[in-house]
Amino acid sequence: MLYKVIGKGEPIVMIHGWAMSSEIWIDLANKIAKNHQVFLIDLPGMGSNKNTQFIDMDKINVEINALNLPHFSIMGWSFGGQIALHYCYKFPKKIKKLFLVSTTPCFVNQAEEWMDGVEEEIFNKFANDLITDWHLTMERFLNLQLLGSECRKIILKKLKPLFLKISPDIDSLKKSLNLLLQNDLRYMLPHIDTPTMIMTGNLDKLVPIKASEYMNKNLKLSKIKVFKGAAHLPFLSHMDDFMNTFQEFNDNYDK
Repeated sequence: MLYKVIGKGEPIVMIHGWAMSSEIWIDLANKIAKNHQVFLIDLPGMGSNKNTQFIDMDKINVEINALNLPHFSIMGWSFGGQIALHYCYKFPKKIKKLFLVSTTPCFVNQAEEWMDGVEEEIFNKFANDLITDWHLTMERFLNLQLLGSECRKIILKKLKPLFLKISPDIDSLKKSLNLLLQNDLRYMLPHIDTPTMIMTGNLDKLVPIKASEYMNKNLKLSKIKVFKGAAHLPFLSHMDDFMNTFQEFNDNYDK
């Protein structure tokens, strides 16, 4: 597993979302690192991680487990939140606190059984567009993640140089996109008793707020924070409020 470490203190592992890299966290991580040892992970085939052999939920979490941290907190955003959930389910005694940011247990709608995701056809089109025109597809993806956000243009100006200058491994992205298509982690939720903070934006078009409310209802020790005016990237668009929410939850469960 490729990662970098900043700061000292209680460890926290931060897992980015699909097609992104640990760079998405850097501003927030620098704030958290004032009191924590922050592990910033690049998932297989994304960011600086060119190793594509671990594109599987179990394998990814075995790699995270190999960090040999005896007790730590974990924060996952979007796809990274699913990985964090999966890790917490597999290794419950190791996680002190769980932070789920813009996360859903199931991205894709499943008939009448689950309608708080997106349609499978959208996923399939996205995968095909990646092959045809990576840069245009990713630019649209970044725009979608910030749709409705008040500071969309400012954040996009910062993100585009980070994520559009180098094309990642397309095969890796397709494999991880397939994980998103297949993942349904709803059955895990009642078995997780880790203190959990669910953080979501009310304007998120990728993860409807109902998905966050579902998790809050089915996790045993969870709280939910909805950032008004935020889309899929509340830790960038509402960083001060996000950081305050993180710190308050972290302090309350350290008492």
